[in-house]
Amino acid sequence: MKLIILLFGLTIVGVGVLMLWKPPLMLEFLRRHAGSSHLHQLAIGVRLVLGIILTGYADQSRFPMLLNVLGTLSIAAAIVIAVLPGQKFEQLVRWTVERFEGYIRPASVVVIVFGLVLMIAVI
Repeated sequence: MKLIILLFGLTIVGVGVLMLWKPPLMLEFLRRHAGSSHLHQLAIGVRLVLGIILTGYADQSRFPMLLNVLGTLSIAAAIVIAVLPGQKFEQLVRWTVERFEGYIRPASVVVIVFGLVLMIAVI
């Protein structure tokens, strides 16, 4: 599980760097795929898998409480997204992009830090 968390962390850092370097690329991707059932399923699956792994590995990490909380929140988010009908999920994605596109660079720093914290927690 340690390796999987490290790979998740590295992927999250990579997404954060991409958001920082080319914000329009991420925004256009979300706009283009907001109504895609694949994006909806990916949003559920990634959160669910990450949540299960984080809660399962938390006791062996440097920050057990943090990983437990993040894992639990991730599982809860997966459940909420799973019960959203596709049209509501699309509206949520579009609403989020419209409201926060001006903050994508500051958000990218948060994303990078989050990925680094995950990696630090397990090394």
